[in-house]
Amino acid sequence: MAEIDDLFYKYKNGKMDVGFRWHADSFQCEASALGEVNFIWMSRSNTEFTIQMLTDLHIPRIRWSGYNISQSGCLTYTDTQRDSVSGREVTRDYKVKFRAEFELQSDKNLHVVQFKRVPEESETTKRWVFEDYNEGMMYLTGEGFPFDFDKAKELFKEAADNDHPGAIAMLKKLRFAKAADYIPNLVKAKTGNPKAQLNLGLDYYNGTGGVAKDYAKAVEWWQKSADQGNLDSLCNLGTAYHRGLGVTQDEAKGLELYQNASDQGLGRASLLIGDLYKDGKGVPEDKKKAKENYIKAIEQGFEPAKKKFEELTGKPYQPKSTSSGSNETAFQKLGEMLGFQWWEDGVPVILAIILALVMTAGSAVLAMMFLPKWWIPIVIGVLVLSFCALRWRNPFLIVVFSIATVAGGIFYYLNPANPLQQLVTSIMSGNTLKLDIAEKQTATVTANINFRSGPSTDHSIIRQLWEGDTVSLTGKTSGGWVQVSHRDETGWISSEFLKNNSEP
Repeated sequence: MAEIDDLFYKYKNGKMDVGFRWHADSFQCEASALGEVNFIWMSRSNTEFTIQMLTDLHIPRIRWSGYNISQSGCLTYTDTQRDSVSGREVTRDYKVKFRAEFELQSDKNLHVVQFKRVPEESETTKRWVFEDYNEGMMYLTGEGFPFDFDKAKELFKEAADNDHPGAIAMLKKLRFAKAADYIPNLVKAKTGNPKAQLNLGLDYYNGTGGVAKDYAKAVEWWQKSADQGNLDSLCNLGTAYHRGLGVTQDEAKGLELYQNASDQGLGRASLLIGDLYKDGKGVPEDKKKAKENYIKAIEQGFEPAKKKFEELTGKPYQPKSTSSGSNETAFQKLGEMLGFQWWEDGVPVILAIILALVMTAGSAVLAMMFLPKWWIPIVIGVLVLSFCALRWRNPFLIVVFSIATVAGGIFYYLNPANPLQQLVTSIMSGNTLKLDIAEKQTATVTANINFRSGPSTDHSIIRQLWEGDTVSLTGKTSGGWVQVSHRDETGWISSEFLKNNSEP
């Protein structure tokens, strides 16, 4: 059993979820007629907690002397029997221990749903009359036991044979009754009770509560309940339409019903919408929308959504700060704007940006080496694709650009005087590189010279150029050297051995 201190304060402060159950065998309680009963606990801190609960069960007065916890939940009684040998009457004292089970139901009240004796070796095997009657009522009402009309009558008869007045009255009432007249949810649903209609729909959906499984009837009762504003029934209708249970499958209508319930505050519906977007069922897969709906479900008080959020993001949900209104950093907000969600997986957005820039730099070096004329649009395109690769977590693109980055680094190491270095040197020196894109300029070689890979005599010789050869100017210069193109190869020659053909 959970600590009673926690349970008490959760209940008093409205932090306990509807449907929450717990059991206890350490308590004292007042004798009750059908209706209400007070349960009293003594916590470990010697604080006495009293909670009044609703019940359809008869519960006897159970106390312990002083505050002896070992005696809690026990009823002391005497039993006198005649000895079969001596013929004398023998009186024995017994302690019967009980266990109670409680549930917070949709009416926001705590209900006692079971109250049973816990057998011990020292106890008498004699069955208690009130237990027969209580169990009969539970079978008849479906509270604590599954509905079973015949079992209820059998228990009432046993209790009536021991002169229990309530059991005698119930037997008279049930003498000419039919099981269908007492199916708990059906009886209440016919009066128009929306909660009973919801539960009856669940009975037909699962084949429980005294009715056979029938999806069409489940939908019928959920529709009646939803028409009266019951959001759980509205959500269940969404499931029926989305899966095609009892109705023609219509995923769009199922999502519409989920959304309607979610917009009215039902956290379970928000979670189901998140599941659809996470798995791409009936909608395009969208992890961001899945996360948004899980957060919405959490904020609507639906605790299971926290586990879904953690499974999706890999991190526990952290509520928004009440002081700043958000627990997101500037980089996280930037990531949201750019579509990144890496920060949820433990990788900061700034790292994703750095990775994109590094991949772009490596690819840019290759682009300038082999396609110098088009390197600017290529770099822009690679930058965009690098961001997309990280945002979409696309392994193929990430591997391609990573290989390009390594290759670019190797080329830079083997050829330091590459176009990237030329560009940086030119910008820092204030020189403007000449590049006539509209019309390619040519020049004539005035002597037999070496055609080199870089702008100095330290660079390797590609081959020889001969006097009279015509070369194309790329527009790049470095000191007294000019970059030219000849027979689809690009290299460098000394400017003193060139005559520009555009000059007179």
